[in-house]
Amino acid sequence: MSNLGEGSEPVPVGYVVEYRPFAGDVREIRVTGEQLHGQACVIGAECAGGGELVDSGHVYTSTSDGQPVYGWPVVAHRKCLAGQS
Repeated sequence: MSNLGEGSEPVPVGYVVEYRPFAGDVREIRVTGEQLHGQACVIGAECAGGGELVDSGHVYTSTSDGQPVYGWPVVAHRKCLAGQS
């Protein structure tokens, strides 16, 4: 299965979730399954990469009516968190 849309542009893959970092503003982000399960840096495309992954907050998935219902602990690289402040 391809993730190419009309005009062969990539269609974002993943889940749109509410990110509640320990520090900073709550915001909607798109995450992959690996990020949702704490196996990859939640910062995503802006990830500085490398180093230890540390707890960075939670993301919340929604019900069909849009209400946040389940919190998933997520991780990020220390360098990425420093770049987000």
